[in-house]
Amino acid sequence: MPVIPGRATIKDNGYEDFVVAISPDVPQDDSMIDSIQSMMNDMSRYLYIATRKRAYLRTVKILLPKTWRYETNGTLSGETFQDAEFRIDRANSAYGDSPYTKQTPDCGVPGSYTHLTPEYVKDGLIYGDKGKTLIHEFAKLRWGVFEEHGYPGDDKFPMFYQRDQWTAEGQVTVTRPNFCVNGEIKGYEQDIETGAACALSSDGSGLPNANCMFYATQDSSLTSSLMALPYLSTNVNFCDDDENSFYHNPELPTKQNLYCNGKSTWIVIEDSDDFKDGANPPDNTITNPEPQFIIVGGEEQEMSYVLVMDVSISMTTGIDRLSAMKDAAKRWVMFDVRDGIKLGALPFSSYPVPKDGFNMTVVDDQSREEII
Repeated sequence: MPVIPGRATIKDNGYEDFVVAISPDVPQDDSMIDSIQSMMNDMSRYLYIATRKRAYLRTVKILLPKTWRYETNGTLSGETFQDAEFRIDRANSAYGDSPYTKQTPDCGVPGSYTHLTPEYVKDGLIYGDKGKTLIHEFAKLRWGVFEEHGYPGDDKFPMFYQRDQWTAEGQVTVTRPNFCVNGEIKGYEQDIETGAACALSSDGSGLPNANCMFYATQDSSLTSSLMALPYLSTNVNFCDDDENSFYHNPELPTKQNLYCNGKSTWIVIEDSDDFKDGANPPDNTITNPEPQFIIVGGEEQEMSYVLVMDVSISMTTGIDRLSAMKDAAKRWVMFDVRDGIKLGALPFSSYPVPKDGFNMTVVDDQSREEII
């Protein structure tokens, strides 16, 4: 996997420098730091199990916004909120406090980021065990797999499906909840609008209507898949093509089957750069997979920037790239660089850089005009 800004790297089974960043729009709440550490500890322990002892979180960086005053134990080294993998920010109206991951429909392609809200971080147990819920999102973000369940009212990924099966009385059509699991799922149906029992669809299909949701209960003794029902206490595995353990049903109308052509989540994960060709094989010696936490940022730590601008003749040969570069630099200095930042400028060309270096300017309204 290419090195992407803000992306953790994996070495000897441990993900290093996984960044959890807090938005500047989130008011300071020191208790959130403890909550982040607790949920990431849980995530790392379950990750070690789910990856079959092939991965855990070795170091996690918690990036604080400049508006927070907190005692840090690390130094900024280029981390930004925009590049972080887990971003804690205000709720999105479409998702509320439910975690979600921005990704493309391309199988095996990593997502952009996972969005968490402060309310979820501090009190998100309504969505199930936070450690396993975060693995559900991390799998989408890191390895490009997808949900293995349906949605009420969704024609492409329905909450229920029908299949034919043979009984002593002959062939019958049965209705099943759309979850990729390795056993009998137990639970109940409920209308998401009224809270009453579900009604059948008026189209004569025999399926529940678009308002019907299936809720799996904890008496379901299922062990996979985390992309279907991460909140079940017994479920700690990804589905696999092995029919004897974590069976994957390639016929279910799920996002995973559609976007990954029926492949199981574990097959896609195992084919990622993290584990491909035997990389990071199982390690039974890891007894404590909890990560080390490095807290950076905050009011007392601020990044300094050096603006390196290519002024070589190639920038004006053919297409005038020099003017476009200057305009982009002006916009960045005027609108993106905050007051108080130290900024230096350095020309890059075929000529050697002066040995006396360059000056750093503290950015404010007056210096912005001078810089541009």
